[in-house]
Parts: sequence; structure tokens; C-alpha cells
Amino acid sequence: MDRARDDLSLVSHRVSASCIRSAHTPKSAYRIRDSITAVIRQGASERFKSLNGGSILFPISGPDAAGMIEARCENDFVFVFVRDLDEASERIEIEAASAA
Repeated sequence: MDRARDDLSLVSHRVSASCIRSAHTPKSAYRIRDSITAVIRQGASERFKSLNGGSILFPISGPDAAGMIEARCENDFVFVFVRDLDEASERIEIEAASAA
């Protein structure tokens, strides 16, 4: 009986340690519903690109004087107007596993 209790205690400890290591941290993002136009930085140049519905944007900055935020979308750094995000996206929380 004592051995079973010790085994259960060991399993419980392992589960608790596993839960701590795989803790998730929520991160705010935007999911694009309808296509919007973004400005993409490529080195010293910039170009326009359409971001399609379903794209996920991770904001990097707050709005600048022009009303644009910088965000990460896939492998690109983009600038989008906040008013476009308000009209064509929804705010979501994404859980990212933290490194422990």
C-alpha cells in the first residue's frame, strides 16, 4: 500500500512539473476578416501588399501620428492603419508556450 502511495506521489509530482514547464502566455493579435492593404518594409524600401482574410497580425507598436501600427505578419514587418483593423479584423488572444 505504501508503495502505491509513493508511486502516486511521484506521478503527481511529474504532472505538476510538466504543467509548470508547459505554461502558456496569452498574446494579443488581430485576425483579418476581410483583405486590407499593408505597407511592408524590405530593407530601406517599402511596398504595398494585400493581407488576406485569415492572416494573423501581432502588433509591435501603438499607433503613430498617421494612425498606423507596426505589426508582424508571417515573416514580414508591416504597417497598417488602425481604422482598417477596426473595420476588417477581430482582436484575439493566442496562447504561446513559454520557454521554461
